[in-house]
Amino acid sequence: MFEMITGALTWLLGGAFLFWIALLVLCGFTFSNVRGRSYWWASLCLGLLVFCVAFRVTEFGTYILENPLMIVAWFLGYIGIGLVVSVGKWAYVVRDSKPRLQEHRNEYKRNQEAVDADHYETFEDFMEDRIINRHSSFKVRELAGKKVVVLNTDKQPIPEWIMFWPVTILTYVLEPVFSLVSRLAKHMGHLYDTISAKMLSA
Repeated sequence: MFEMITGALTWLLGGAFLFWIALLVLCGFTFSNVRGRSYWWASLCLGLLVFCVAFRVTEFGTYILENPLMIVAWFLGYIGIGLVVSVGKWAYVVRDSKPRLQEHRNEYKRNQEAVDADHYETFEDFMEDRIINRHSSFKVRELAGKKVVVLNTDKQPIPEWIMFWPVTILTYVLEPVFSLVSRLAKHMGHLYDTISAKMLSA
């Protein structure tokens, strides 16, 4: 049985064409699962990808077997880079959330000015009562002895940013392409509607 599995892997990964096809497929599955937040499947695909490279490139496979501590060090370095990427991504997300928080501040001011409304001592009390109970992307925490409004980390895919930081960076690289395609699709909406109207009316 082991010989059959080894033979199949040798056939699949032995040729350059099939090897690169396998890598591209695994990369695609990894990217897709990361974007879908299926981290276990993404990790499995990533593990299979590393295994395929180690099986095909014998020097790399031998290096892994002979230098386990170095592999652990490389992995910790990889996670370290992911932590740095996650902090940068988090700052970007927090910056984008400021307009939404300002809307809540405006709502708080209107509430305080209303005669028949429930009044709150602080904006944070207002957020706790009105926003947090609605599964908001914000939450109230106590930092340095005072209540502050922060972005809810549970609403963001932080494990993705740390464990799959290359995908996060790739998303930024491809963001202009996605935006361009979205704009093109929006501008062609009339054409799509015309085609569907003609085909559905037949």
